[in-house]
Amino acid sequence: ELSGSWLSTAYSAFFAILFVLAPLLTFGFVLSFFKNLMATVKYRFHLGNEVCIFSELNDKSIALAQSVLSRNKRALIVFTDVFVVEEERIFELHEKAKELRAICFKKDIVAVNFLAGSEEEPLAFLRSAKMKMKIFLKR
Repeated sequence: ELSGSWLSTAYSAFFAILFVLAPLLTFGFVLSFFKNLMATVKYRFHLGNEVCIFSELNDKSIALAQSVLSRNKRALIVFTDVFVVEEERIFELHEKAKELRAICFKKDIVAVNFLAGSEEEPLAFLRSAKMKMKIFLKR
């Protein structure tokens, strides 16, 4: 009878924790989904005349994005493969990207369909690899 009450208590505690965590996990998933959806909507309906897409968010890509915006204030800056974590350096980079009004996608550069915009707007893909920037122009 003692083992039956212990099992019953453990079972009840497990489901009590599960009932508390389930809504929190659901809320986190829904928030993440809408964050990605909003990035896609912002990209599709931008009014800029130039789009610069960066394969990652780092100090060099931020500097290049600032340079592009100093030349063309209406340019749209897009960073891909961006994950906001509690690490200070990455958090600061994400804050700088927000200051530039950049769009940040969690997906990799090859996983996002960037070709669905206007054919008249220049589209530049910038991929950084081993300290070199590679630029690919499309459209």
